[in-house]
Amino acid sequence: MRVIKLDLKNSIGLAATYGSISIVTYGAAITFLDESGTSYEGFMNALVVLMESPAILVSLLLLKIAESRKNLPVYSTRNLGFIPVSSNLIDKEVLRESIFGKSVLLLVGSLLIGWALGESAVPMVKPLFIDLYSSVLILFLLNMGLIAGKRLAEVKKHGVKLLVFGLFTPLLFGSLGVLVGDIVGLSLGGVTLMGVLAGSASYIAAPAALKTSVPEANPSIYLGLSLGVTFPFNLIIGIPAYYEIAKWIQ
Repeated sequence: MRVIKLDLKNSIGLAATYGSISIVTYGAAITFLDESGTSYEGFMNALVVLMESPAILVSLLLLKIAESRKNLPVYSTRNLGFIPVSSNLIDKEVLRESIFGKSVLLLVGSLLIGWALGESAVPMVKPLFIDLYSSVLILFLLNMGLIAGKRLAEVKKHGVKLLVFGLFTPLLFGSLGVLVGDIVGLSLGGVTLMGVLAGSASYIAAPAALKTSVPEANPSIYLGLSLGVTFPFNLIIGIPAYYEIAKWIQ
């Protein structure tokens, strides 16, 4: 973002959204693997929950560190050398929003409920959460398409560089995710899903946290880019590309 000369607050917004993951893109990847007959590790669903919040916390930590450099630092001789000391890098409100935000809380709650009840609860939730999944996903994607169309015009105002970032970043991060998945020994489906998680961008959890913690960041930039550019790119090109890269590596 420094190369593009984007300001700090909007850069942090993009760091949070592109560091986090997209649960809907992951769901589309699951459908893609099911239709291709490719199996994957069941614990990949738990990684969705684990990878949702850390990027938000890290990006806000980077913001606090960057802002502290602009002010007169408080030095401590207790450390090796002189290192700026900040007593409030991450405030309680940021932690609360990142860990107990609505989407994150639903994901963690669902994970704990599933862990506690096990497979015995599947017949109870199957009619709503499994049988209707594809239909609800289609309606949600149509709604996301309408929102993305409205945001895309705002992204274009900031130049072609942002559009290139929205297209290049998922391929770069997704390829790294595929590589990491292969190194840790995941199956073909698991490696593909790791690429999808690494290459996707959040437009639900991260924007909700940013709205509270970084209100100066323009939602039309980080939400418009993640939802209007990267999200459809991953659905059309990204998921099949990560799958083919995974097959080539393995």
